[in-house]
Amino acid sequence: LQTGFDGSVHWQEIEVVNTENGAPEIILYGETKRIADEKGINYIKVSLSHSRETAISMVIGYWQAER
Repeated sequence: LQTGFDGSVHWQEIEVVNTENGAPEIILYGETKRIADEKGINYIKVSLSHSRETAISMVIGYWQAER
C-alpha cells in the first residue's frame, strides 16, 4: 500500500482466508481497507508457500477496471 512503516497499516486488519476452491484470498478491514480503497486497489493476489522451517508469501495489490 506504499505506506512504509508509518503505523497506518495494522496486521490485525489483514485476514487470509481460503476461497471455496482452496485458494488463499486477502480481506482488508479498517484503516488498511480505507487506504487500499483510496488508492483504487480493488484486486489483491496472494501466493503462499512453506516448508518445515520457512514460510513465504507474495502479495500484489492492483487496480483493474470492472468487466
